[in-house]
Amino acid sequence: MRIRTITAGLLVLGVLTAGCTSPGTPQNLPTRRVQEIPAARVCGGTLLDTAAASALERLTHSSAFDPEAVKKDHGAREIARTMEAAFRSGEGVVNAPGDRCEISPVGSSSAFPTIVVAFIALGKAPAGTPADEPNEMYTPGVVARASEDGAKVYFDCESRRLGTSVEHPLRLRSEVQNSVRERGEPAATRKDNLTLAHSAAVAVAKELGCAGNGGLPGTAAGLPAPVG
Repeated sequence: MRIRTITAGLLVLGVLTAGCTSPGTPQNLPTRRVQEIPAARVCGGTLLDTAAASALERLTHSSAFDPEAVKKDHGAREIARTMEAAFRSGEGVVNAPGDRCEISPVGSSSAFPTIVVAFIALGKAPAGTPADEPNEMYTPGVVARASEDGAKVYFDCESRRLGTSVEHPLRLRSEVQNSVRERGEPAATRKDNLTLAHSAAVAVAKELGCAGNGGLPGTAAGLPAPVG
């Protein structure tokens, strides 16, 4: 009887052991992939509108982005805080650090972000700047630049939050840096770059409470004809 009892115990133990190592248990599950996020959720999900999210997909040839592949995923709120801090830093606002959101599609082999959306505070635009001085840094109003490598949108922010005025607004620049290797048709690439820069500019202008959204139009198509 004793021998039978021990044998039965070993059989039970064998069944339990087999159950612990059977297929489908946690020990045998494949390594979980990095959680992918859609274009609309990059940069905190606050910088890109629907048009910009579509532009990002076209530029990167991807609809899935890696939240762990970049160092910064800052959205409108974080960038606005940095711009506000830059303005309040005083006369050195031009040299104040900017802020950025870095974007890479899932599977990118580069150690650097594929698309960067960056902001910088340029200072207070002097009142009465001559119109014959085409300097985007001080020329009042919205100015756009676009190329295959990226785009820039300049605008002025009159905001109660910042304490700026019509005479002395805070001039800001939204910039897109495009490092995609295989690009599409040049004109389409420039347009998509500008769409990203415009969307980000509007998002930060709204977050800062810029009067009239800094003069920015509702869509990138309404921007002044880009130069450069």
